[in-house]
Amino acid sequence: MNFIHKINQYLIVNHPNIWNTKIVWMLCISLIIHLFSFLTGWIMYQNPQNLQKEFILNEYFQNGIFLIHTILSILLLVIWLYKMFQNNAFKNYYPVKRKHIFGQFLQFFIIVFVSISFYYSFIWGSQAYINYKYKDNVLSEWKNQINTGAAFLSQNPSNYTLDNRKYPEQLKNLYTEVNKNLVDFSQPHFIYEDLVYQFYTLKTDTISRDDRMTFNYYTSEMHAFTQDFYEYSVVYDKDKVVDLSSIISNANPSYYNYSTVFYEKGNESFSSNYNFYIDNGTLGNADLIQQRYILNKQINDLLRRNDADELKDVLAQFLNIANELKVDHNLTTDEWFQLVSKADNFDLKAIINRFPNNHQEPTYYVYETIEAQELSSSLADIYEKGKTTFYFNSKALKNTLASIDTIRNFNPFAEYIHVFMWISCVFSLLIFAFRMTHLKSFIFAGIALGILSLVVGLFSLSIGFIYPYRSLLICAFVILISCIIVFAPIFSQIHGKKKRYSIYIVLAITTSPLLFFVIIQTIEEIEKLINIGRDQLELKTIIISHFSSYTLSLIVFFAVIVFIYLYIPTIMKWKAARE
Repeated sequence: MNFIHKINQYLIVNHPNIWNTKIVWMLCISLIIHLFSFLTGWIMYQNPQNLQKEFILNEYFQNGIFLIHTILSILLLVIWLYKMFQNNAFKNYYPVKRKHIFGQFLQFFIIVFVSISFYYSFIWGSQAYINYKYKDNVLSEWKNQINTGAAFLSQNPSNYTLDNRKYPEQLKNLYTEVNKNLVDFSQPHFIYEDLVYQFYTLKTDTISRDDRMTFNYYTSEMHAFTQDFYEYSVVYDKDKVVDLSSIISNANPSYYNYSTVFYEKGNESFSSNYNFYIDNGTLGNADLIQQRYILNKQINDLLRRNDADELKDVLAQFLNIANELKVDHNLTTDEWFQLVSKADNFDLKAIINRFPNNHQEPTYYVYETIEAQELSSSLADIYEKGKTTFYFNSKALKNTLASIDTIRNFNPFAEYIHVFMWISCVFSLLIFAFRMTHLKSFIFAGIALGILSLVVGLFSLSIGFIYPYRSLLICAFVILISCIIVFAPIFSQIHGKKKRYSIYIVLAITTSPLLFFVIIQTIEEIEKLINIGRDQLELKTIIISHFSSYTLSLIVFFAVIVFIYLYIPTIMKWKAARE
């Protein structure tokens, strides 16, 4: 306690403004909580099972940490306000300069921001642990081993049909027609029970955005798929049938056909093992097709070598990673190898479940019974006859990899900095306005703001019937009212009307962000008015279209800071006026 007393004595003598705002002690307490938040983030994912959830970034808001941080923030700010309002240099007529008043406002902002931003420490702690535990080279090697090993999980028969085949290279960019009604049976084709496959080359055509609104390319039997871009669309049509009988011996579902990338950052939507079919539209994605080709080549080379030890090593590496990430399964390397080599030529015969047989799957998983119904009769037969007692939770593995990548690459400043920034700014403006005036002015300002809001609302309703560009006129009306509030204390004689002008002061300070946002909205409405009736290529832009919402937010924020600095002489003028 003596140590605290000495520091307070030093501050009150040498830095009274800092002593008055209690910023030193608030920063010390907040930094301690930030340290504990960092440690919480570090510890949170030491158990890999905590990474097996979808939308991992939402865990902060769902596991109670957000609630604890909110309670701590409220307690900190309430205690700080109580202690700070015991002293008010401005109200006690101490000599205060402009820079001291502005410095108080900045200190308010820093205190509030540090007291509510424990989220960042938690995220940084999580990122620090994930980066320490899962290094780039380790993750890269893991993904290669997982993508190779996942080919033998055999959980979805449709991943092993002939239309998945991308190797040899001649197959890489061919379109596979699987609709019996669209297959030309007079041309070379492949049949497996009730499944039929015919391979085509593709030709492309480009149509403009305007033409695609009327161009019905879906009615053509030769139409394969379409890629839509902003200004145009690329239409892919089947061209010529390709005879692949020299390189494909049969159409049996086989490990040779597997090309589904289990996990690759940025391609999660394409790599799901829960898809019931392969979308030929991915042919338009050159990167994904190349990944599938490389994977299919690796699988083919591995199977053609037919080296039992090499295949067991692939399966063992996959299971070692799964065990380290604590993914639920009951596989062993030898038992899994027996399932893979169950049939000649590595045809698909055994099915590995995603969960134990007595396990009730969560609703966000695809039920195996539904999957079986979606398959063709021949694949459904393979599925039912091949089901075993073995299981592997592939969804948990994929979620873990996605969670690691998400946490490693997440930028919390890009996502939430504006939220914390504006909460701190608004709260600081309220404290600053209250500290510069008094409670009665603050209450009357709140009443006045309610009345002005009602006036603006009635004005907007009334002009809606007589003026077509209502938004622009409403913005102009709000700016007019704001200018009256801001400039009235500047150009008027405050003597004898101090209580009335204290309401103007409070409103000018607290609603300054609204004023600047309305100004930006007004400029945007003017842009829209200028561009009425213009063609898309003739649109005129003034200012707003060149900035993102984040940039505009920063512009308004700094405009508010500058406004407060420039408005302080008016506040001092009001304070110096007689009652």
